[in-house]
Amino acid sequence: MNEVFRRTDFQNSINILRAKLYCETHPGVEEAKKTFMPVIDTCKITGDIVNEEEAWTELAFNIGYDPKDAGFKITCYENAMKLAAQRHDKDKEMDILRNIADIHLLQKKFNDAESELLRILKEKKGVDPVHIMFTHDLLAALYTEKGVYDKALFHAMRTQKMMGITGDSVYAFTFHSRVAYIYRSLGKTAEAIEWQKKTITVGNWKNYPSLVCSVIRNIAGLMLNEGKEQEALKFVLEENAKWKPTRVNDKRVMQHVLGDCYNALKKYDQAEKCYLEMDRLGKEIPFETSQLEKGSDNAAIAVFYYERGNYNQARSYFEFSLKNYEEIASLKNMMNIHSWLFKTDSASDNYFSAIKHLQQTKSLGDSVFSIARNKQVEELQIVYETEKKDKNLKIVEGREKLSLLQLKQAQTSRNWMIAGASMLLIIAGLLFRQTSMRKRNNSIVKNKNEQLQHLVTEKDWLLKEIHHRVKNNLQIVMSLLNSQSAYIDNEPALTAIHDSQHRVHAMSLIHQKLYNSDNLSSIDMSRYIHELTSYLADSFNTGQRIRFEFDIEPLDMDVSHAVPLGLILNEAITNSIKYAFPADKMGVITISLRQIEGQNYLLLISDNGIGISPNVNTRNPGSLGMSLMAGLSEDLRGSFSIENNNGTVLKILFANDLSAKKMVISELF
Repeated sequence: MNEVFRRTDFQNSINILRAKLYCETHPGVEEAKKTFMPVIDTCKITGDIVNEEEAWTELAFNIGYDPKDAGFKITCYENAMKLAAQRHDKDKEMDILRNIADIHLLQKKFNDAESELLRILKEKKGVDPVHIMFTHDLLAALYTEKGVYDKALFHAMRTQKMMGITGDSVYAFTFHSRVAYIYRSLGKTAEAIEWQKKTITVGNWKNYPSLVCSVIRNIAGLMLNEGKEQEALKFVLEENAKWKPTRVNDKRVMQHVLGDCYNALKKYDQAEKCYLEMDRLGKEIPFETSQLEKGSDNAAIAVFYYERGNYNQARSYFEFSLKNYEEIASLKNMMNIHSWLFKTDSASDNYFSAIKHLQQTKSLGDSVFSIARNKQVEELQIVYETEKKDKNLKIVEGREKLSLLQLKQAQTSRNWMIAGASMLLIIAGLLFRQTSMRKRNNSIVKNKNEQLQHLVTEKDWLLKEIHHRVKNNLQIVMSLLNSQSAYIDNEPALTAIHDSQHRVHAMSLIHQKLYNSDNLSSIDMSRYIHELTSYLADSFNTGQRIRFEFDIEPLDMDVSHAVPLGLILNEAITNSIKYAFPADKMGVITISLRQIEGQNYLLLISDNGIGISPNVNTRNPGSLGMSLMAGLSEDLRGSFSIENNNGTVLKILFANDLSAKKMVISELF
């Protein structure tokens, strides 16, 4: 009996996974219901409340956040919450309640959301601290919406405290930004600026330069609003020199904010230079800049020229801005630009054009008002149509009943009864035959599907087991090397053993990631490189002495390519840590993996240390590490070079296409 239940439980889990995958490619409420409701019914029949709870939760998640579906979404969560309470899983029960509160917050039902969130804090015993952290954050958002900023600040700071307790800083950027917004709403600009600055110093946000540039722009805007023009300019220049944005769009943002600073300082020549450079950069790669950003850039230049009295140039840029906003139908921004064009034409005595723009301003203002009004009308119309539909259904039901009554009266004749009975028998026979054939065919298809699913499941588990055992064997090798090192006094021999341990770990990490991943064919090289680098930094105890910088594009790679690349990274990073910075000198190691063209990738590993000896020959390196890197580069069908450029720079150009993989695999086997 237990074995039967286990198999049913496993099948229900598979069905939930299938439903989730289906909803990813077939979004929509009806699609989600059609997929998950049969699974829920099966779980109820088999008494599998664990998977029934999971199915209700996933159904709610896949419904989305359309206001008209909010009621059913909440019902799904409530069903899941009842099952969690039945299992005495307080943590899951409160987590689901938090999701319900989130929906009520979106619906502006602040009292319901507040009551639910406070209940979670009251019953926090047995609840995961991470869920408590997010509960405080939702309360901070709720009180911010209500304008109760003292309570909002209290819960925002509790969120910060819980983040320190849990050690989970994934959402630190969001949490810091919320504190900054609350302080700004309270009129405490200095505190708002301080918390905005914290957002670019946490987690991996420094690896997202576009986000950093946006934060710098926000901070500078706060400073300018406070009349701290000189401080704002100094801050922007220092941050620009620190982060050194390389993407064209990021440079454009920095030129925009520099133009704003110089303009506020009345350094108009420098401001104009920055604004024009911003305009040039925006046109250099136009697809990286949204129409909203283009409109904002052109408007900034136009206002600058208007304030300088250069109305012709101002008009030209205002018209560019208007075209940008028209493409995305941004009515409020269009209305604002028409208002500026009215002022510009009036100042240059072009009154006919000025009147047209004034009319457009008024017309767009009416449109904005009409949209808000129409939205309310549409909501009322939906309610009306729903009630009308219910009434029509009742009318149809009445007509059906009347038709049935008339049919019974018409069948009073015996002849009609005999004919009808004969026809029913014939139809019943045909239906029975068709139903039998369909059941037989369905049974065959079902058996085939079950066999295929069993084979797929066995294959996946077998692959996972292989990667797991390979990883365990490599860990055993590392342990043996570590044990051997305890009996060796020879320093070079110890170094060789430790280097071998690092190489084995580089391979073991790949199999570990494949074992823990749902994708058994490839690994995410970006995450792998970060974890390998962190391991090597800890192994050599670099502390704050050596800083690592990354510029890695997304790349999935199979084992035949990942292992050679991981070993190359291990050798190069280890060499830089050991030899590039003698006498505990501080330095930076940069790792870059970028796509050059097609499926060709360029791996750069560089440092700003003392550099490599000019006598080193990559064709005859004379050391195991260099020989490994050269040989592994050939395994990748790539080219390998090393040079001095303010330190050591190692370059490997390789292809990551299907044909190259097949060639490498054919040689391995």
